[in-house]
Amino acid sequence: MVGKRAPTAERFLDKFTQASPDECWVWRANKNGCGYGLLWSREEGRKVLAHRYSYEYFTGRGLKASEVVLHACDNPSCVNPSHLRVGTHRDNMLDKAIKERHGPQSILTARQVISLLRDYISGMPRKELARKYGLRESSLSSYTDGDAWRHLHGKHGCPTLEDLQAAKRRKPGAKVTAEVAAEIRSRLAKGELGKDLAVEYGLHKATISDIKLRKIWAD
Repeated sequence: MVGKRAPTAERFLDKFTQASPDECWVWRANKNGCGYGLLWSREEGRKVLAHRYSYEYFTGRGLKASEVVLHACDNPSCVNPSHLRVGTHRDNMLDKAIKERHGPQSILTARQVISLLRDYISGMPRKELARKYGLRESSLSSYTDGDAWRHLHGKHGCPTLEDLQAAKRRKPGAKVTAEVAAEIRSRLAKGELGKDLAVEYGLHKATISDIKLRKIWAD
């Protein structure tokens, strides 16, 4: 079945929207009650989960019955193989508990996740983050702790896991305002070092760089 241009494979390739490697490839056909794609497998004579089929198809590796395929993006309708990883049933239960997926919540795009994490390391309060991105405040940790969307870390301007960990260790209450950003840019222009300002303001050095380049808190 895997990797062959059989009828099942042809139908599979026709039932999702292939975007960039970092974006979700959304399944457009039948789904189960939890939002996971379903595909009729001619070879197995039954319906199979589209994301499991995708993992097998693109990696060429068959899955054991005891193995589950987890979504890094937390989007059940996604079949992008770069968003999928193999785990156990226990891994899946832990993943659900961490991400609090027992109730409905917004599904973010890769671009929104990058923006959320950049806002987080810049010091935006969690209540503002939750309101801006349409999430429960309690569900933010799956993003800010680096559990969800791990494949984005360090790419396309997304903070690294080290950036997120540094932000988590930052002193409580440290945050960037328009006035603070202007002050930092002024001090940088006078020759002060970004690494020294990062320590003084309780920010990551990448945040200081973003302020300097006006990627955040632009005038």
